[in-house]
Amino acid sequence: MTDSVNVALDNMTYFINNRNEAMQNIEVQEQNIRKSISEMRTNLNKHLDKIEQKLLDELSELYTNCKSKYEKVLRDFHKTENEIMWLQEQTSQLKHLGSDVPVFLGTRQIIELINVQVHIITSVVNAIQDYTIVIEMHPGITSLLESIDNF
Repeated sequence: MTDSVNVALDNMTYFINNRNEAMQNIEVQEQNIRKSISEMRTNLNKHLDKIEQKLLDELSELYTNCKSKYEKVLRDFHKTENEIMWLQEQTSQLKHLGSDVPVFLGTRQIIELINVQVHIITSVVNAIQDYTIVIEMHPGITSLLESIDNF
């Protein structure tokens, strides 16, 4: 009977030690999996951050190019506007001249200059482009968001 009790006690000690080891193993496994999940998340975040930065850099470049083109057109328009205002002032001064010959000659010059300005405006207006900046999401990103709900 004593032997049976000792064997039972030894068995229980073995089972307790076995379960303690199993519990320690599962704790180590849980910690390793947590670490793996965290590392995967960190790697995903880094990768997405790189993609985001690349997109933002491209966007900034596109925006700067479009803006500079618009600014150039606006500068041209303001320059032409100033020249037309100058011609308007010259026309007003011609009205105050008394002699027909200078008025005729001045009018003729102003008409030629106005025609040049109209030609410039027409060529600039014909060359104007409206720019649109859009983004197209990669289908993999949208499907990733929709389809992946576990590791």
